[in-house]
Amino acid sequence: LNFDGSAEVNATGQSGHVGSGHYSDMIVPWARVRYHAVYWDEATLRKAGVTRLVLEPARPARSAARGAATAASPASPGSPGPSGSAKSGGGSASGDSGQ
Repeated sequence: LNFDGSAEVNATGQSGHVGSGHYSDMIVPWARVRYHAVYWDEATLRKAGVTRLVLEPARPARSAARGAATAASPASPGSPGPSGSAKSGGGSASGDSGQ
């Protein structure tokens, strides 16, 4: 198979999220049959001037990471409270005892 000369367009847009500005940004090129090239090997990518973008998650500062590890999280309903005893649930969906 020879994929050189391949072209494509995402019929709607680059995002699947309705609230994104990229949700429908490819409709007009698709309707006008204006596709873009698809590159299949590194030599062709370099010749076309395509570069690589590497995204990495942000790393927390050392002091912030240390503080987060030692911070106590709030207790959820039904879990042991600060005294170690479990909180009792009430008789209603709102969590009150109905008294």
